[in-house]
Amino acid sequence: HVSSPCGHTFCAECVVEWMKKNISNAPKCPLCRTALTQGSLVAPNFALKATIDKYVAALAESGLVDWQSQGKRYME
Repeated sequence: HVSSPCGHTFCAECVVEWMKKNISNAPKCPLCRTALTQGSLVAPNFALKATIDKYVAALAESGLVDWQSQGKRYME
């Protein structure tokens, strides 16, 4: 996870892929539309990553997995 200059946090792989797909439109933050470049993404957000990792582990143990890799969400 990385933070943008506007303070929003995203999955690094997801936001870089999104930026590549929107390169012709001058990529903007998906939440507030502040201009983004790969160089403007701030260092990884380790606190958020640790929290998410704990949540995912707890879901896996409980069998209540409501997530999938690569940002795909399971929908019933």
